[in-house]
Amino acid sequence: MHTMVIAALALAVAGAPTQDVIKAGKPAPQFAGTLTTGKKFDLSAAAKGKPVLVYFISTTCPVTSEATKFYDRISKAYAKDGVTVVGVVNDGREGYDAWQKIHKASFGSLLDPDYKVITAFGVYASPTTILVAPGGTVEKVWIGYGQKELKAANQSIAKLLGKPAATVDFAGAPMDTALG
Repeated sequence: MHTMVIAALALAVAGAPTQDVIKAGKPAPQFAGTLTTGKKFDLSAAAKGKPVLVYFISTTCPVTSEATKFYDRISKAYAKDGVTVVGVVNDGREGYDAWQKIHKASFGSLLDPDYKVITAFGVYASPTTILVAPGGTVEKVWIGYGQKELKAANQSIAKLLGKPAATVDFAGAPMDTALG
């Protein structure tokens, strides 16, 4: 609990929202823009027939830094199924580029230095990951990451696809939920 309070306070000081994160069953706030890969992204279009995993990234959060490789593995495991993993980054291009130079995430990210998307989803801690079901409804929300959250995301994506969960290596992820 202490870590969450510190994370929420740090994000509040940085200008991020402190409201409650969006709940499962609610329509996902729509957003669109050009990703860091140069591709255009529109959540409503991406979620028309496939799940979308929205991964909120703080470029200065050490926990997000550790989690990214696992969400990248999920992205690669489900790419052939048309599942989109999209990062939402709380930084501008310079901060993202420095972060990406280290992490080399294969998925595209939307830069959100003004916290518009972060605020719309009510994200207050990093990492936060939100699974949007086909049709645009929030399916699941995970605040923090660890073996439990990664396995749940993997299982939830597979369930929405109507297939068995992909084999994804989560070795090295913490057993308990970590939060930045």
